[in-house]
Amino acid sequence: MGDSSAMRGKSGSLADKIPGMAGAMQAVQDKFRATQDGSILRRHSGAADVVMVHHKEQGRFAASDFHVHAGRDAKLGQSFGGVTVEIFVNEKKTPLKMKVQDDYRCTFEDGTLRPMQEEVAELATFLVPGRNIVRYQLNGERALFDINACIFLWSSTDRVVVCDIDGTVTRSDLLGYSAHLLGYEYTHDGVTDVLSYLYEAGYKILFLTARPITVADRTRDFLKAVGLHAKDDSSQSFARLLGLHTSDTVLGLPPGALITTAERWVPAILIGLSPNGPQKFKTGVLSDVRSLFERDDVFVGGFGNRKTDSGAYRAAGIRCVCECVCVC
Repeated sequence: MGDSSAMRGKSGSLADKIPGMAGAMQAVQDKFRATQDGSILRRHSGAADVVMVHHKEQGRFAASDFHVHAGRDAKLGQSFGGVTVEIFVNEKKTPLKMKVQDDYRCTFEDGTLRPMQEEVAELATFLVPGRNIVRYQLNGERALFDINACIFLWSSTDRVVVCDIDGTVTRSDLLGYSAHLLGYEYTHDGVTDVLSYLYEAGYKILFLTARPITVADRTRDFLKAVGLHAKDDSSQSFARLLGLHTSDTVLGLPPGALITTAERWVPAILIGLSPNGPQKFKTGVLSDVRSLFERDDVFVGGFGNRKTDSGAYRAAGIRCVCECVCVC
């Protein structure tokens, strides 16, 4: 017992004497702990929100695709192919299950991204109108972790307003998200007021972004935080000293469904850099959501800052399109 303590003492002093060794050893320990509790995999995971539409007169439901990506880390040496994914809604376990494929995408038993009609109807019994918390739980051999998202239950008679995020909610495509990570806001004045007014008037909000699915959860945190940290704390003061605009509003954004790309970082970046990539992606999403309502006038307005946004909105039949000025 004494020998082992002595050894630890010697190794500790050795680590302290070698520059950078203590930090490297701590990083290894943190990596090991993250492997055990799944947090390292959770950071590389993500899921887009699901829109479910209730056709009350016909007594049936329609759901959008369930886009779920399981985390991966080559250093862990763990394959999740074939692992079962259990689905919890509002902390209640549902009978629906998915499986992780070899490309780390999750699908239902038949290999599709949507449950069968009878499964959709069963899932609806777990939902309340509006936002519902969904948790995808993965059980691996070495880690247990979950992926969070939301299911929005809307009526077939609802009307929807579409809103881009980067350059629209934020004042810049580039700085908006990074500013949030640094602790201050870089959002357009009045964005929370306008969207909150529309939400209170009965319109549903759909946040549509070409961000990768692996940052979906962090994007939800960002949307929840907009307007809620407007107090003049040290981070806001520092931002003002740098000449950056910060939001002065104290009103938060209303709840809205968040749909990202179904891709990870590199493929999502390629979509963003492609001349028609963002428009093609958003047009496809809006067409899919519109088909759930089975009517052409579901979208009443759209906010965006690029021609690709307005092009996608108009292709979806949106006549009222507001283009925001992007400040880089």
